[in-house]
Amino acid sequence: MKHWVAGAAVIAMSLAACGDAEPRCAVDQVVRDQRSALCLGAHELAKRSTDAIVPSQTELEEAEVLIERAFQALRPGFARIPVAASWDQARAEVTLRVAIPAVMEAWGRHELETGVAPIDDVVAQMNVTTFTYDGSLALPSATLVSSHAVSAPNVARSLESVDGISVELVDTRGFLQPSDVIDEGVGRVVFTVGWGDCAVGCAQAHFWRTVVAEDGRATLVEEWGDPVPPAIVESYATPAPYL
Repeated sequence: MKHWVAGAAVIAMSLAACGDAEPRCAVDQVVRDQRSALCLGAHELAKRSTDAIVPSQTELEEAEVLIERAFQALRPGFARIPVAASWDQARAEVTLRVAIPAVMEAWGRHELETGVAPIDDVVAQMNVTTFTYDGSLALPSATLVSSHAVSAPNVARSLESVDGISVELVDTRGFLQPSDVIDEGVGRVVFTVGWGDCAVGCAQAHFWRTVVAEDGRATLVEEWGDPVPPAIVESYATPAPYL
């Protein structure tokens, strides 16, 4: 059975809808979709759950459904969905450290294709839109930006047999407390409201861990963190047209 996991620090702010057209969240529109709490969380959840380099549209829509079901455990106190993802993570970017001359030469010329088949294959799957390369470092690096939410751990696994290249991995869930166990049910979602300098990770945050059962019913199983300021409580209790 697949278990879905989501959660990390996010900003507490009013987020607009993804748009009126279906589907609400689009797998190749990760930057646009960060305007929506639901879509932002769905991209992150799908990215963490996929076995591929980037999630499929089906996986993204499954994540949407799970988040919406999990959100029912927070009603009626919440009228709109908090984010089930990290605010400060660049979910469309992957940074690679490289010590392969052919790759360094190609990327130094700002040519994405390197002639190294395993690397070119992974990069093609990432759907890269732009990239930057810094050859001045002791170990040169390239940051590749995608139109999709890229799974850096899956990129790393795909390249683990290639000598001279590594993927920078950032753990955005390490601070989640108090437990990190798989609960019974088809999935769990950690909703988060954060505040106080969230551009660098949020100084304060509050968490709600929910579990969705096989029959679709959601239960709030844990709640912890800093007390939520009254103004933020009120903002999330205010209905939004998107919901």
